Amino acid sequence: MTLPKLGYPELEPGGSQKHLTFNEVLRAVDLMMQRRVDSIYAFQDPIDPGDIDTFGDTHVIGSDPSGEWAGKFEYIARFDAGRWWYVPPRVGMILWSPADQSLVVYFDVGYGPAWNVLSDL
Repeated sequence: MTLPKLGYPELEPGGSQKHLTFNEVLRAVDLMMQRRVDSIYAFQDPIDPGDIDTFGDTHVIGSDPSGEWAGKFEYIARFDAGRWWYVPPRVGMILWSPADQSLVVYFDVGYGPAWNVLSDL
């Protein structure tokens, strides 16, 4: 069974390696609680894995991504613990990008300006 909002598996009673699943869920929750991203629709992995200052960098992956991001269009990617962690987009997800000065919402068809949704309230 999976969690309905994030899509991560629930822990199975008596299952092995619970700490791995639990740590993945903690990373996803941490990412989704702080919905700030460094860029929206980045196309390539901008991280030098040896650069400690890049830990926590978070990006919305653009179309036709390359390298480590291949096949992850519109996912949220966060660099942490020496690797990329991915969270799939969910309808209604709101993200803020200070660099792009953009507040966006994820719809069935992709990300769009949040003001379209907020103006309808």
